[in-house]
Amino acid sequence: MPDKTPDTLPGAGIDVQPGPGSATRDDGDPGVATFQFQDEDHTLGNSIRHMLMRHPDVEFAAYHVLHPSEPVMNVRVEVREGTTTAEAAMLESLDNLSRVCDHMLDTFDRAVQEHSRGLPKDAGGRLARELREAQALDKAPTADQKSPLG
Repeated sequence: MPDKTPDTLPGAGIDVQPGPGSATRDDGDPGVATFQFQDEDHTLGNSIRHMLMRHPDVEFAAYHVLHPSEPVMNVRVEVREGTTTAEAAMLESLDNLSRVCDHMLDTFDRAVQEHSRGLPKDAGGRLARELREAQALDKAPTADQKSPLG
């Protein structure tokens, strides 16, 4: 069986880099593809599947996480014949998902600002500081990631 993970998908102009993700076409059909995402799980998988199913040309979309200990999520896309390519549908759906996330962040920021108007003067700043501190803790190295030298 030939290797089905090319460096670049023909005709799509999409570079597939080893590591963070890859894409394969099934039997050379541009309307069917499987995308592999590294270090992703159900959170992104279900969101991508949802956006793909909202795409008017997508006939089938599904994702699969092989096993919790495997850092791999596969997304399968099939589009209606004669419409677009699976890669184009995936890129458009990812762009739509990004716009939805941006909208959610903007809405959240506005809600925090509106909520902090009715609080004492420094309450909004305190909330923002607490959020930044929580984000910093999420990004801080854990005990097993820290260098033994420092």
